Amino acid sequence: MRTAWILVAVLAVNGCADSRTVKALEGRIEALEQEKLLWDARLKILEKVTRNGMARDAANFAVDDKGFNAIQSNYGPLFVSLESLTPYANGYKAVFDFGNPAAADFDGGEFEIWWGPALDFKKTTLAEWDKQTQHKTYTFSERLMGGTWNPLEVILAPATAGQIAAISINDIKLNKTVFLRTRR
Repeated sequence: MRTAWILVAVLAVNGCADSRTVKALEGRIEALEQEKLLWDARLKILEKVTRNGMARDAANFAVDDKGFNAIQSNYGPLFVSLESLTPYANGYKAVFDFGNPAAADFDGGEFEIWWGPALDFKKTTLAEWDKQTQHKTYTFSERLMGGTWNPLEVILAPATAGQIAAISINDIKLNKTVFLRTRR
């Protein structure tokens, strides 16, 4: 981008460029800078969504999503689905199902949860959108039983309908591993 500005300056100094040409070049430079910001934002999202090639460390949802996301925890993969989102006090109650494919149960843990408006690159930059998001660390004591889906309720507040179009769960850290004992 700096090279383009130097070119504009040289052309202007040499009298080879009239004001229309300079304005056109300035407009093109601005458009290229905006396009670069868009690609930088997309790259940041891709870097956040993937780790070590394919292992995801975030489960991302639109409020009307169906299905589930696979996410890495400190003990291996989990599956997460957003089952419901309902108004609650000054925010929303989100009910997630956590699928534990392991044979072991896990007693409690914590994760980061982010929420905010939908990200529209045509209307906002990633930096502007990020300022509109909220997050908190959610600690839970419920047991995530192995081989089954386990519901967890999370209160997302404060939030209005326009402030909760996108939800992301990441950095899942599970606590104690529990194995069943058999009697001999």
